[in-house]
Amino acid sequence: MSAKKKIDLRNLDFNNAGAWPGGLKFAACALIAVVILVVIYYFMIGDKREVLAGLQQTEVSLKATYSEKHGRAANLEPLKIQLAQMKEILEQMMRQLPGKTEMPDLIVDVSQTGWPAASSTNCSSPARKRPRSSTPRSRSTCAWSAPTTSSARS
Repeated sequence: MSAKKKIDLRNLDFNNAGAWPGGLKFAACALIAVVILVVIYYFMIGDKREVLAGLQQTEVSLKATYSEKHGRAANLEPLKIQLAQMKEILEQMMRQLPGKTEMPDLIVDVSQTGWPAASSTNCSSPARKRPRSSTPRSRSTCAWSAPTTSSARS
């Protein structure tokens, strides 16, 4: 039968590690490997993780920007159609406005139509200046009334 030796850690010679038992050599090598891996991770990979976190934040903001622009681009065709319709409506409205040759006749018509109504107004002189308040006030007081039958006879 094989007898197992007990390892006395107090009597280990660190200058002669080759004489240590096999299990202890393996444990010491594993411990050294773990320490080396932790040091490599801390000095080489730790900084890159911070850079990676910053790049992930940038990725999120770029995805949001892309989604917004994609949504706008998807609605571009209906907006172009709406713009064309609005231009057409504007052109129709511009055609309905009086031209340069019609303006003098239009002014004469408005003046002649307003003349009878102006004769029946009662306007006083402008009111004196008042300090500004929250409600606007008119500067003159005019009472507009429709012509009556008695004023039409006289």
